[in-house]
Parts: sequence; C-alpha cells; structure tokens
Amino acid sequence: MKHKSVYLMLNDITPLSNLIEKLEKIGYQAQSFSSSEELFAACEETIPYAFIIDAVIDNGVIIGAKVFAELREKGVTLPPVVFVSENDTIDVRLAIVRTTANHYFCRLSDFDKLTNKLVNVLAECSVDKIEEKPGRVLIIGEDTDLIKEYERGLSESGMKVVMLENSIECLKILTDFKPDIVFIDDDLSYCSGSELLQVIRQDDTWSTMPILFLSSQSNINRSLKIIEFGGDAVLEKPFKLHQLVSAAAAWVKRARRDFDVNVDLNTALIESQFQIVTMNQHNHVSISDTNGKIISVNDKLCDISGYSREELVGQNHRILKSGLHEKSFYQKMWNVISRGEIWQGTVCNLKKTGEEFWSDSTIVPFLDKQGNPYKFVCARTDITDRIKAEELQREDEEKYRLQFEFSEDPMWLIFGDKFIMSNQAAVRTLGYDSLESLINTHPSELSPENQSDGQPSFDKANKMMETAYNEGYHRFEWLHKKKNGEEFPVDVALTRIPYGGQQALFCIWRDISERKKNEKALIDARKESDRANRAKSDFLSRMSHELRTPLNAILGFGQLLDLSKNPPLTELQQESVSEILNGGRHLRELINDVLDLAKIESDHMELYNERVSVAKEVYGSIQFVTELARQRGISITLSWNKTEIVAKELLQQNYTIVCDKTKFKQVLLNLLSNAVKYNKDNGNINVSCEVTASRVRISVTDTGSGLDESQQARLFIPFERLGASQTSIEGIGFGLVITKNIVELMGGNIGVESQEGKGCTFWFELPNELPSQV
Repeated sequence: MKHKSVYLMLNDITPLSNLIEKLEKIGYQAQSFSSSEELFAACEETIPYAFIIDAVIDNGVIIGAKVFAELREKGVTLPPVVFVSENDTIDVRLAIVRTTANHYFCRLSDFDKLTNKLVNVLAECSVDKIEEKPGRVLIIGEDTDLIKEYERGLSESGMKVVMLENSIECLKILTDFKPDIVFIDDDLSYCSGSELLQVIRQDDTWSTMPILFLSSQSNINRSLKIIEFGGDAVLEKPFKLHQLVSAAAAWVKRARRDFDVNVDLNTALIESQFQIVTMNQHNHVSISDTNGKIISVNDKLCDISGYSREELVGQNHRILKSGLHEKSFYQKMWNVISRGEIWQGTVCNLKKTGEEFWSDSTIVPFLDKQGNPYKFVCARTDITDRIKAEELQREDEEKYRLQFEFSEDPMWLIFGDKFIMSNQAAVRTLGYDSLESLINTHPSELSPENQSDGQPSFDKANKMMETAYNEGYHRFEWLHKKKNGEEFPVDVALTRIPYGGQQALFCIWRDISERKKNEKALIDARKESDRANRAKSDFLSRMSHELRTPLNAILGFGQLLDLSKNPPLTELQQESVSEILNGGRHLRELINDVLDLAKIESDHMELYNERVSVAKEVYGSIQFVTELARQRGISITLSWNKTEIVAKELLQQNYTIVCDKTKFKQVLLNLLSNAVKYNKDNGNINVSCEVTASRVRISVTDTGSGLDESQQARLFIPFERLGASQTSIEGIGFGLVITKNIVELMGGNIGVESQEGKGCTFWFELPNELPSQV
C-alpha cells in the first residue's frame, strides 16, 4: 500500500496552507511544489497517493496539463489527478480532458467548500478501493444461438450474464438476479419488446435501470416509440460482439453511477425528513415570507401559543409580539436576516391568552441563486421555565444576601455542587481578597486533596451534599485550606432550602481549631489518667503478691498452734490464736479482692469459657452458705421460671450457658454471702432463676433492712460499705465492685431493687452464648 502522501502544485499561498492543514488533520501527508522540476524530482523518489494541481499556473499557459503529459512520457504510472483552475474556458477544460485527469473543479470563492470537495474526491480515488463487482446483465430473447453468442462474449469480458428465453418469467428473474442492465430482443412471440418494457417500468424498483433494445429494424419512429416507453437505447442488429460488450460495459458503469447518486439522494432525503421530524418534535417552528407574513407553522407552535394554525397562517409575526423588547431589538434582528445571515437570540412572545412565553430563537434565511432571502424559517425552544427560575433565583439571592452580609459566621449558598454565594466572614477566614474568589467553586477546590480520614475531598464533598439534599439536613466535620495553604478543621451544617423553584443548600460553618486542640488535650489527659490507673493496678497486684508470702507464714504457724495438743493451749492462748487466724483469713480475703480488682482494671483478667449447668452451680453455691444461714435461723427458698421448687428439683433442670465457671460461681457466692450477712435473724433468702433461649437472670432477695436511694446510688463503689463499717459485719466494700466487673466482663448486666426496711433484690443477667474472650 502506498503511503498517503498528496502532491500539490497550487499558486495561492493562503488557501494552499489551509488545504495542507486540513489534509494533514484527516491523515494525509501534503507536500507542496512551486515548479514542475521539483515535482518531477519528487516523483522519481515516490509516486504519491494523488495529485492536486492548478490547470493554469503562469500567465494563462496551461502548465498543469503539460506537467502530466511529461510525467506520462517518462513512463510514470499516474495516481488519481485532480485539477483546479480559476480559468473556466473551453480551452482549459479540453486540455484537462486530454490529460485523462480524474476530476476538475473550477476554483470556488468559498475555499472551505472547495477543500471539502477535494477531500471527498481523494476518498473516492483511493488506490486501496475494493475492485468493483462484475457487471450483471440480463438478456431476454428467443433467438437461442444469437443470445448464447452474446452471453459468451459478455461472460468472457468478466460480466455475469443470465439468458431468458421465456419472457413470462421476466419479473421473477429481475427480482432474483437484480441485473445492472437488461437487453431485450425486439423479436418476441408472447408479447412485443415494447410491451415487456412497459411491464418492467410499472415497478418503481426498475424505473432507472438501463433497458436496451436489440432490433433488426432501422425505423426511427420505432426507436422513438421505444424511448418514449422508457427504453434507453436501440442497438441495431447485426453488430459485432465487441460493440455489444463495449455498450454493456458503458451502460453498467452509468447504471451504477446513477444508482449511487440515487442512493445518496434518497439517503439525504430521508435524513432531511428525519431532521425535520426531529425539529418539529422539539421546536416551535414557523415559516414566513420576506414581509414577515406567516406561511406555515407546526403543531408545537400552535400548542404553546394557544392559536390554531388557521389563526396564525396569513398573519404577520407581530401577532406574537409581547411588547417587552425595544423597537431597536427587532430592527437589529431584521438587519441581520435581510443580509442573508442567521440570527439567534432570546425572545419574549405573547400567547393568545396574553401570557408571556420565552424562547431561544434561531431565524434562518433561505436564499435564492442570487443570494437574496425568499423566506425565513424560525425555530424556537421554550425556555419559559428557565427564565422564571432565574427570576426566582434572583429574588431568593436578594433574600439571602442580607442574612449573609450581617452574619459573623462564614456562609455559603450551594446550588448543584458549586458555591454560588458567599459572605465576607468566609473570605476573611480563608484569607482571600474578594467574594469572587470563592464563587463557582466546588468545595474540594478550597480543601486539601484528601480529608483527615483519608477520603478524597472531591468524593467526600459530593457524598455530604447528596446526603443533605436527600435528608434535608446534614452536619459533619471538614478540613479546609486557606489561601496560604494552611489546613484547619471546620464544623459544617448543610440545610436544604428552596431556590428559584428548585433546591439549594444553605451552608454555615465555623473554625473549630481551638475545640480540636482542647479535645486533644482531654484525650491526652485521659490517656495519662489511664496510664496512672494501670500503674496503680500494677502496684496493687505486685503488693498483693508480696503480702501473700508473710501472710501465709502467719496463717501456717497460727494453724500449727491451734492444732498443738502437747502441751494444750490455755483458754487465753486459744482465744489469741483464734484472733490471729480470723485476722489472717480476713486479710487474705482482702488481698484476693484487691488482686482481682487490679486484674480487672488492668485488663489482665482472663475468661475460660465452657458449657456450664446453671442449676448445678446455683445448687452448689447455696450449699456453701447453708450452714452460715442455719446458724442465724435464715431459711433459703428456690424458684425456677417463677415456680417454687425444692433443692432436688433444681438439679433436674438441664439449662446451660457458656461462661467462665469459676467466675460465675464467684458472683453467685458473693450475692448469697451478702444476703446472709446483711439479712436479719430468722429472715429468708429467695433465689430465683429465669431462663430463656437467649439469656439467664438470677435474682437473690433477702429480708434485711434494705437500702434508700442515696445508698443505692453509692453501690458498686470501692471501699463503700454503706454504713456497715459501723457494725460487726466483716468486709471492706470490694465484693460488689468485683462482682459487677466480672458480670460485665462476661457480657452481662447487674443491678439492685430495694426499699428501705423491706430488704434487697440483687440480680444479674448473662447471655446464653459468650465470646471466648472479652
């Protein structure tokens, strides 16, 4: 394939440069030459894709024609050649014909049109163009030998030929074979050739197909009659075979050219019709003469104006005039279209009802051959809603402007996704010089590329605005950037408001840099407090371990003395040893409680979860405190799902939960031992178990003195014994604190219900299933 280079030899510098630029834009490499010598030298190196050359170059001498004559003498195989010339004389045209050039154009005053023609010609002359299909010829005749001879000659020339002896089948063969041309032998038996011709021409499909007659009669009247019926030519028999082949080839070429022209015309006509339909569907169209009298309107214009077609046609366009525009407005419009130029503008018209309607209008003059307008076509697009919306927007802007001017807080008005209004407070805060710097900008343009959470500012801003438009209100934190590049946090509130018949967002925001600093200081302080608490817990844990060693020694020696029988202890000594053991055991419980609390506060307490029988652990815990309760005459009752049962029936319940068995039992024992310690003599303890598929609730109710509201508020606080320190009841106030932390560590809740003088009910709930570690 040859490179798509085009050689040009034109004598106009400015049009030449424009043509070269356009050719290069569509993929050709254009090279210009100023003399035939340069052109010859270039052709010795490379034959171009095509030539474009002036037929007249110098003082009226037809140099362009001479150039190609010389190239042909040098044996150069010429590509497509296109001539252009400002000299349109017969001598020039004849000289060009004798060069066998492909195309000739008289230089047009509109160089753009000439350029477009040249580009189209180059496309048609493509050396890569697919070779045309062979011609298709139908021969109808009853002289078999002669027809076969014609078929042989046409077939040998590369054409496809169909012979038809029976003219009755003519229409079917035409449909199936689709010939380029038809030869009809005038000597037919079923009907005459002219009759068959008329039958074929009745179908518009074959109205332009060349039909040639083969006739042995040399009768001018007969030939004229055939042409009158639609025949294209009459070939007189006998003639030489090569004459038939030449005639067939010429008519096939003409038929295909005419067919292409018809296809292009039909395509253009169809497209034009669709364009008219499209315009009529979208626009309000009217056509008027050069005096402004309406000669045609479409349905759209009738619908919007309220006038019928009959009321508009024949009237001057002044019937739609609103009176809103000055006289000079219409005078300028008329001056433009009178010159044959297109006018575009926005016009306010008047409906039949007196209501105004606005339109973007385009008036196109239709020009005659002399370039003078003979009618005007006006297409209008209704923009009444847009004009009204703009008026409402201006009113709303005025309404909001006062609020913006007097506010000390930065404000914006957002329409769509852009800031369309701002105030001086925003300008000052961001460090800009004027309001105009902030208008028609997207929020991300006044922010760093990414927000503090890593999201791109553009994406996050769009999401925040979408949320506000949908929900009516949205508040969030944002990171802005000042003109000097400094980034700072702001608190933003977006509120959806009406604006010009549509929706906008009222945005008010404020710098929260100081608040963020204070929050950071509080967070740092909390971290420091947490660190101190952990240090305290670590100290308590270490101290508890350090105290265990001497305490175990004290208890061990005390137990040895208590068991010693040789010699037996005196009564005073026995009392002293009992005091040592009681004090030691109390101190050990205190140390264990402190150690547990330290573990909880330092997050070092671990859970060992397993499937645990609730009834079994409740039963075992009750047995542990039964002797202490019996000593004070306190009875213990049981209930399961609000039904009172005895101890043996409790063991028959199969309900289980997943929890830390040891911790579960520790909670039960703490609540039960407290119920015994703080109960009255001969009182009662009720243990209630309520179970469901998802959780268990265990309540321990005593008949002690109860708690008032102030005492209940101080529960679960370390070292808080609620006045029990003034009694003989042992304890330091750690039990309930540890119990509460254990329950919450296992994912549950704990609480108390009490009335002063009526006892207390301590309850806790645990879920049926727990995570392996909290």
